[in-house]
Amino acid sequence: MLEVVRDVWNPFMQNLNNSLVSIIMPIYNGEAYIHDAISSVKKQSYDNWELIIIDDHSNDASLQIAQKYAEQDERIKVFQTEMLCSGAAKARNLGVQYCTGRYIAFLDCDDYWSANKIQLQIALMKEHNANFCYGSYAIFSGDVNNLIGEFRPQSLISYSKLLRGCDIGCLTVMYDSYALGKHFFPMVDKEDYALWLKILKSEHARVVLCESIIAFYRVSSESLSSNKWRELVRQYNVYRRVEGIGVLKSLFYLSCYTCYGLKKHYINYRGK
Repeated sequence: MLEVVRDVWNPFMQNLNNSLVSIIMPIYNGEAYIHDAISSVKKQSYDNWELIIIDDHSNDASLQIAQKYAEQDERIKVFQTEMLCSGAAKARNLGVQYCTGRYIAFLDCDDYWSANKIQLQIALMKEHNANFCYGSYAIFSGDVNNLIGEFRPQSLISYSKLLRGCDIGCLTVMYDSYALGKHFFPMVDKEDYALWLKILKSEHARVVLCESIIAFYRVSSESLSSNKWRELVRQYNVYRRVEGIGVLKSLFYLSCYTCYGLKKHYINYRGK
């Protein structure tokens, strides 16, 4: 159910403000950025959190940097994937397996959060009796001060809307594992999008949007020049292989998704 319900007593809402938040951070050769990411977690105004860092056998100093932070702060825990280059999905799933918090959030090692992200989302989820929260984020390139735009979702997302276009940035997501259960990323391309579809398809999902900028997403030259045709194929495969949607309807959703993507990148991204 996606409608916002107010003033309804829910046992899951008890002690919400003291609940542990688990933050999953996969790393692979992120020594240039990991300090900013971890520091943004340590600066959170909400301090009851654990940071689960999963190293995918980096061949730079990422693991050593993470371990040094863990030695200084018992809330930070570092693990490593069993195999080299397991990928972000497996690394995140390992983090979900190890985490112990009621709330689960995600942050890549080259992005960072605003200092009040967790506090804002906890407050919103309590106010709206929600169990899944996502929000607005700023976009920057290279240096953290080089902001090039921002993305602000225009309306509350639902499963049907998500099929036509994705407003959910992984770095802004927080969900209640007590209400929804622990969810693992499907082992497919566009695994985060596939997971959001799975969660929002559930009748138990209650979604709230945080309109404030709560995270900062780094774009690289690789992401800016990514193969758009390959992305379309991956998107189509999610419709067909993950959601089991027929060919014609998958092509329809793909056309909607493409048009929405153009709108998102050329209209809704508001340059600074």
